[in-house]
Amino acid sequence: MKKAATSTAAAPAPDTARSTYLVRPGDSLWTIAEAHLGPAATGADVSRAWPAWHAANRADLGPDPHLIHPGQLLQVPDEEAS
Repeated sequence: MKKAATSTAAAPAPDTARSTYLVRPGDSLWTIAEAHLGPAATGADVSRAWPAWHAANRADLGPDPHLIHPGQLLQVPDEEAS
């Protein structure tokens, strides 16, 4: 009889998982907003949402919303956190 594999990595707390996002290679604020909105999101939905990601993280990202780097930890905007 085989034993079930167990994970030694701790899962993030639910609040943490919803309130932050770790930037990965290839990400943009557009693709991050699109992923958080879900598959039913339209281009218009995403175009309204991604600036909120920049606004919520402007202190860390600076003035250029197109300049994000893998490893940066972004705060999920309030309207998407719920």
